[in-house]
Amino acid sequence: MKKLFFITLVLSCLFTFGKCNKKKKCSKKKANTEASAKLSSSEVWMQYDEKKCENPWQFNWFQKPTQEQILGAVKGNLLGKEIAILEIKSSTEKDFISCEACTCPNGTHYFVQVNKSEIEKLKALKFYEIKEIPKDVVIDNTK
Repeated sequence: MKKLFFITLVLSCLFTFGKCNKKKKCSKKKANTEASAKLSSSEVWMQYDEKKCENPWQFNWFQKPTQEQILGAVKGNLLGKEIAILEIKSSTEKDFISCEACTCPNGTHYFVQVNKSEIEKLKALKFYEIKEIPKDVVIDNTK
């Protein structure tokens, strides 16, 4: 009786975990298609290439900020300029080589998804329109 119970328990665990993995794979496929279909005809992605020290959100930090803190500062700066942001992401190039002038890029890129009505405001801040964003970007989850 104990052996039968043990075998039943092991088999039920195997089937449960097997179904769980299949569901996760299916949900990943759905998430990828949803992300690509998420951009409607009235929305656009815009990119800003951060400079060494000539950025609209340049702050004097007491400590070196994390990428999430800087992303929050960028988002706060744009919201303060009455730019409605639907989504914001960032990426940093590793081993990026740059010059030392303030106008030189530092390898960090910010991507904002906005309605097309916001394009001119962002172009004034040196953002430019892009077709799609790279896959290795950090998503800001702060509201």
